[in-house]
Amino acid sequence: MCGAGASRIATLGRTIRYRDAPTSEWSEKLRAAGLSEHVVHHLTVMTELHKQGRYDRMSEDYLKLTGETPTSMADFVKLHAAEFTRPSRFGAGP
Repeated sequence: MCGAGASRIATLGRTIRYRDAPTSEWSEKLRAAGLSEHVVHHLTVMTELHKQGRYDRMSEDYLKLTGETPTSMADFVKLHAAEFTRPSRFGAGP
């Protein structure tokens, strides 16, 4: 399990299963839910970039720009724990 997944498990106190769902199936569920083709394409591209690790980086830019420390993944999950427990109307995502 990746570090972010392990962080969610520790924060929520329950097991989270990872399933590498094919992006094409997930995209079809988004279309079936009525999302525009533009939104489906955008979310699909973002998902693929995340799968490739293209967003796995950190910088101090946020701190320099705002003077505030960025929110960690663990703190974000704690603040939004209810959002991680509700069932998605789109089904399981990648």
